[in-house]
Amino acid sequence: SVDFGRCNLLTDDSVVMLAKRCPLLISVSFSKCWLLTDDSVIALADSSQQLDSITFDCCDLVTDASVVAVAERCPKLRAASFSYCYFLTDDSVVAVSEYCQQLESVNFGGCELLTDSSVVALA
Repeated sequence: SVDFGRCNLLTDDSVVMLAKRCPLLISVSFSKCWLLTDDSVIALADSSQQLDSITFDCCDLVTDASVVAVAERCPKLRAASFSYCYFLTDDSVVAVSEYCQQLESVNFGGCELLTDSSVVALA
């Protein structure tokens, strides 16, 4: 497990390196790491397929590409939180509902582009 919440100076380079060197991570949290982008999330999804928990709350540069990659490549995911990631759309929720069969907890609070389609996808 790693938690780097509120480490505002972290960049994608460090997270990509972490993903490559620590493929057995099961839980990662990077809340309020303003500089992180899809590159970080996708690197973790590619390298750490044992993940059962991922948190990227308030990471403004994260998009649907990240959530789709996590959903498709992390079959053991049980908890995911991408709250206040303003660029996420229903596509993220649909991907999570389709691919994450072990999901117990998901947080997309504050993702203002989500519609009724997200609720229906999770139902």
